[in-house]
Amino acid sequence: MASIYDWSTTANSNASISGSSINWAENQAPSTINNSARAEMADVAGWRNLLGATKITSGTNTMTLTTGLSLTAYAQGFLFAFENGVTNTGACTINLDSIGAKDIKKNFNQALASGDLVAGGIYIIAYESTAGNFQLISPVANVVESGASIGTVLALGG
Repeated sequence: MASIYDWSTTANSNASISGSSINWAENQAPSTINNSARAEMADVAGWRNLLGATKITSGTNTMTLTTGLSLTAYAQGFLFAFENGVTNTGACTINLDSIGAKDIKKNFNQALASGDLVAGGIYIIAYESTAGNFQLISPVANVVESGASIGTVLALGG
């Protein structure tokens, strides 16, 4: 199944999408217009759902996520939002659509620590192909500033 990630940023390359019923080729038969528009709308809705954190991960430190897009490979810049299912207890991997598990890193190259991802928290990750891992875009849940956890009121001033 094709998805929005198969679309090209070069308009002329989008006449038809392999594995999809999208076909916007020049001089296309009028009977193909409805199917092309519906397939395109389904791709956009799938992408909307993916970025809308409607998917919940399973697993604690070895997480899995079914995107609904039937992805077959990771590519630079893939961006995913998800609701975390279980609070992590250490370094984490995530496996999207059974492609293969990849590390989730914070601050560019650091493994996640226990409690960085809490159950019910919504997180955004992006795939970094050079490093072959996902980078956590969202702040971690257990950041400590001046000895206080996030959510603790800090006294300002003297």
